[in-house]
Amino acid sequence: MVPIEAIIVCLALLVGSITDLRHRLIPDLLTFPAAGAIGLVELLPGSPDGGLLSGLLTVALICLPLGALSILRPGSFGMGDVKLIAVMALAAGPAVWVPLIPGLGFATGFGLLSAARGRTGLAGKTLPLAPFLAVPGIAFFAWTGLFGQLLQ
Repeated sequence: MVPIEAIIVCLALLVGSITDLRHRLIPDLLTFPAAGAIGLVELLPGSPDGGLLSGLLTVALICLPLGALSILRPGSFGMGDVKLIAVMALAAGPAVWVPLIPGLGFATGFGLLSAARGRTGLAGKTLPLAPFLAVPGIAFFAWTGLFGQLLQ
């Protein structure tokens, strides 16, 4: 992964988290340009061979089931969450599981704790997923994209 990809994903996660917390949505105006920019960076000379194909396959494997879940059970995942995960998968390829599993785990744990404590503040509301994806996602992409280049 080249550093510009890491910067794009980190910015998308940060802005997506803010809009998800404030408005409970992640706008297409954020995810589509981020995905397009990552795709263009992957096509530039000097990018790792097979990076775009690997990313696209990972997007299909992860986002098709999540998108179907979003359509079949509208309260489970929002399509904005699915598209933000697609941006992460496009940049990281199969390694997207490294930030994705802790992010989904944190969100699940928070939801279960809130339900167990009888918090009525979340009753009937969806949980904003982007902040839970952003914490491990920004750490992962900053490490692999920015610092990973320094270690090579």
